[in-house]
Amino acid sequence: MRINSISYPLNFGYSKKSQSYLDNNIAQIEEPEFREALQGCSTVCNHMEDVIKKKEKTCPDFSKSEYADLFISLKDVLTASVITQFTDSEQYLQSEYDYYLNSLKKCKDKENNWRQLLLDRLKFWDSDLGKTQDELKAELNEARRAVRKNQARLDNISQTNTTSKANESKTKSTDSSPLVEKLKRNQYSPRGFVDIMGMDELKEEFEENIVKPVNNPEQALIDFVEYGKKSPAGILLYGPPGCGKTYIIEALAAEINSEVYVMNSSNTGSKYVNQTANNIKEAFEYIYEKGDNSHKPILLFMDEIDAMTSNRDSFSNNEDIKSIAALLKYIEEAKVHNVIVIGATNKYDMMDPAIRRRFDLKRYVGLPDKKQRVELIENNLQKKAKGKKLLNDNSAVLNIANALEGYSCHSINIICDIASLNALKRQRADISVEDFEYAIEHTDEEKIDETSYKPLARKRKLGFDTFLQPKK
Repeated sequence: MRINSISYPLNFGYSKKSQSYLDNNIAQIEEPEFREALQGCSTVCNHMEDVIKKKEKTCPDFSKSEYADLFISLKDVLTASVITQFTDSEQYLQSEYDYYLNSLKKCKDKENNWRQLLLDRLKFWDSDLGKTQDELKAELNEARRAVRKNQARLDNISQTNTTSKANESKTKSTDSSPLVEKLKRNQYSPRGFVDIMGMDELKEEFEENIVKPVNNPEQALIDFVEYGKKSPAGILLYGPPGCGKTYIIEALAAEINSEVYVMNSSNTGSKYVNQTANNIKEAFEYIYEKGDNSHKPILLFMDEIDAMTSNRDSFSNNEDIKSIAALLKYIEEAKVHNVIVIGATNKYDMMDPAIRRRFDLKRYVGLPDKKQRVELIENNLQKKAKGKKLLNDNSAVLNIANALEGYSCHSINIICDIASLNALKRQRADISVEDFEYAIEHTDEEKIDETSYKPLARKRKLGFDTFLQPKK
């Protein structure tokens, strides 16, 4: 059983190599209480380090406070536990030493710095570590100098140009990916939840479980320590097309001042053996790098995720199974790379059940209710000077909202535009109810039957009621 890392605050300042070692080894501990205690100690250490690094930017003396002393003490407990529990603990010690040594070199004020205290404690656990580290670095630098000297003598101009082009290509490859594209904001992008009409419950849930923890990591730490509250590592939105799934994700990104990257199923699929799984691996490694280098968590939006995660059955081929296995692995690991994975689908029941379970927060985004339809119409009329008269007629807007029942948010916006253009044709008249009647009659948009988009009802198990009710 794999122990999941806590997913917020989603940007830690700790060594990813050390954390990977802990995640892999802690999962092997058989005793659940000790396993959870060690995982909890590691998580609290990571949170405290993140707080210290943020505070010392504005208050240098904070790195010498009692808070830093407590952090070092907890690190000491964690290190002692690792040494006594795992036979290959030298890997952990070495990665910790490398990380904090490099971190110390970047600090202007090295006197009484908490990083130096940590290095001294690591040497205490392995007295040869500091000496070995210095010797290895000296030997490595000498070898690098020798290689550079010989390379400069042997290389010709052509080889130099080739190397330069290769380096340039490598640099560009880290800035872009053909499999994942950054969602660019425009004049129609939402400024935040304030631009989302309706969806009150979903907005409130996002605000409580994602926005507040990300924007206030110190309070998130308190909530976790006192109540064990965690933010979702994955979100799955499902429902009819055109109901605002992508739009609310853009609003969420604006609320936490983050970036959204989109991975579409059409980009990752391939007819070649193993290529689809390799494409998924490449896409996630690219997004992992973005997350590791970001101060705020980034959002990976997997649109039409059902196309990549169809149910495994007797008709599935090896490529489908490999693709699902790859997604299971990389979605699970995303949380430790500062990435929130968000899936969207119109076909919830076609998704593989194991993939669905990877998303802790699953929410249905359905057709707009009457309140949301009224808000959509009012918002549309508010932007048009010729719509002000109709906007002030509440009963007329309500009648239009009733007539638009069954249409998606996208369809309602299109119908509003058709109505506006029809008023323009009527010698630039004010937009009226009659224009909406014309738009509904002449639109190509169709009403949606929601029943085909909701999950199938679970069948009652034999003896279920008897099992739940105590015997008399």
